Amino acid sequence: MNERLEALLKMVLMRFEEPDPGRAIRTFQSVNDRGVPLLLLDKLKSLLIYYSNTFCDGKRGLDQFINDHFGEIFKIFAKIKKSDHISSVGGFDEGDIFRYHAREPKI
Repeated sequence: MNERLEALLKMVLMRFEEPDPGRAIRTFQSVNDRGVPLLLLDKLKSLLIYYSNTFCDGKRGLDQFINDHFGEIFKIFAKIKKSDHISSVGGFDEGDIFRYHAREPKI
């Protein structure tokens, strides 16, 4: 238990506040590059916000649209990961959701 407490006491918490979503994503990418590996979904969200800010100047509420929808995706992903039924289908990872939603839509 003391080892855990010592590890926690050595940690540094960094808090950044950035009202501009595009700059916030770029800051997140830079800082997180040295931390926990990003999920594919994190990378896709970041890329979409980058494109929104590069090609649309983040206008028309596109950044908020992306944030809102990815919030829902992350909630659903968390629920799926907690499901007992996943083990019965041979495992599941975030790449499965990514591949399912990133494929071409059927016409």
